[in-house]
Amino acid sequence: FSLTLNQCEVDIYPMEELTYCKGETLLLQAGFSADTEATYQWYKNGSAIRGAFQSALRVTVDGEYQVVRTSGSCRAESPIRQVSFVDPPVPLIDANGEVLCLQDSLQLSVSGIGSSYQWFKNNLRIPEGARRSYWVDSPGSYEVEVANGNCATRSPVYDVLTFNPPVIFTEDD
Repeated sequence: FSLTLNQCEVDIYPMEELTYCKGETLLLQAGFSADTEATYQWYKNGSAIRGAFQSALRVTVDGEYQVVRTSGSCRAESPIRQVSFVDPPVPLIDANGEVLCLQDSLQLSVSGIGSSYQWFKNNLRIPEGARRSYWVDSPGSYEVEVANGNCATRSPVYDVLTFNPPVIFTEDD
């Protein structure tokens, strides 16, 4: 089995959505090249970035990024990739109570706005918990992770307790 690479193409990795939290650093990488003599030039918003001649670039600000790889007579331009840095979500759990009575349930919802949600119970991912609110029917420590692209934040823990009614003894007991 052999794979022939087109040496006159270049992409930027990672390929997924490029939305990260402000304060983070994203490492952009030009696609693989077997040519050790290849040269690179990175661009931000259409202008060459001074000193950015490596196959990788550390990014901390929004912009449209592109890389040009030159190897011999081949000059390849990558597609433009939009990179965004957003404020981290601030998820807080709201509930219609914190104590479960026997055979009862509580609705937990998150106040932070995001593009995706994931609930956790006792630090374990709840498989069916990928929504903005979640009904609980058992005690535990609940959290929700709110994400905007690759920028995700977990809420503080919200403890749900169980109320056990007292046992009432009569004189006959």
